[in-house]
Amino acid sequence: MAEQLNHPELTVTQLHLTEDHTSDATKPDAIKECTKVAEKNSDEIDKTVPKIVLATLNAKYFHTSFGLRYLYANLKELQDYCEIKEFIIQTRAIDIVEQILVSKPDIVGFGVYIWNIVETTDVVSLLKVIAPDIKIILGGPEVSYETEQQAIVANADYVLTGPADLSFYQLCKDIINNSPPDKKIVHSKPVELNELASPYQYYTDEDLTHRLLYVEASRGCPFKCEFCLSSLDKT
Repeated sequence: MAEQLNHPELTVTQLHLTEDHTSDATKPDAIKECTKVAEKNSDEIDKTVPKIVLATLNAKYFHTSFGLRYLYANLKELQDYCEIKEFIIQTRAIDIVEQILVSKPDIVGFGVYIWNIVETTDVVSLLKVIAPDIKIILGGPEVSYETEQQAIVANADYVLTGPADLSFYQLCKDIINNSPPDKKIVHSKPVELNELASPYQYYTDEDLTHRLLYVEASRGCPFKCEFCLSSLDKT
């Protein structure tokens, strides 16, 4: 079931299906069905207005994506053309792709984490087969290290490593202005929290009532535990 939640400045769509048939994503009938959606949307889209979708797969419905809201908060003039879509990892890849295509995006940014890397890889692969013209941007801790060796990167157009709060905006702007970077992997520069627009106003009433909210007091970790990605962070 897809549920659209309205906020004065933000549209958040959440799809929470409980049936898990990830392998169905590669079936010809499923791809054909989703391709029809893509073709229909392509005929209707206004090519003069870029559309950006920020998406991620949460572990459960009651989780909220703090990272996507940070990206949205710092999109400046591109906010008017952006939509957040949150899914859960139990949802079929084909259903996620169909919901993304409903928004007729030119650019889709995915937040990739340890709990959703497998499922997001399926979604990105299917999306690229059905709608190859959509620019796919990956970000998040799971693709910020050992980036080139990961299967999901092969189907993406760009990967933003590190804190992408500001670099996502710049990359979208460059793509829209037909001046994209030459390299697939873009290394984000460190940012100061006081330089960023706050994401907290983009929690919806539904989030406040039924979901976990995240508050950021600091970033990074002073420790370098070998089992953690923080051990690879040299900043």
